[in-house]
Amino acid sequence: MEAPTRPKDTDAEFAPGGKPAAHRFAVMYQGEYETPWDGTAVAVRLHARALAAVGIPVFLKSFTGSVIDEHGGVGSVHIGGLPADVRLPGREAPGGA
Repeated sequence: MEAPTRPKDTDAEFAPGGKPAAHRFAVMYQGEYETPWDGTAVAVRLHARALAAVGIPVFLKSFTGSVIDEHGGVGSVHIGGLPADVRLPGREAPGGA
C-alpha cells in the first residue's frame, strides 16, 4: 500500500497568508462570561482579569455569545449587547448604551 500523497493544490489556495501577531504571546481564554450573576461566568471573568493584571494579553471568547437574564431568558449578546455589569469600566457598548 502506498503512502497518501499531497494534493497538487497549494496551501495558499486554501488559507491565504496572514499577518504578524500583535503580541509575542497571549492567551485565548474561552468560556461563558456574559451573564452577570452566573458563578461560572464570574469565575471566567476573574481568571481572565488575573492573567491580564500580570501583563498577559488575553482574548476572552465565549462558547455561545449568549446572556441569560434574571428570568432565565436567553438572548444573543450580538443583538442585545453585553450587560453593563460585565463590561470593563470605561468601555461603552456599541452605540453608546
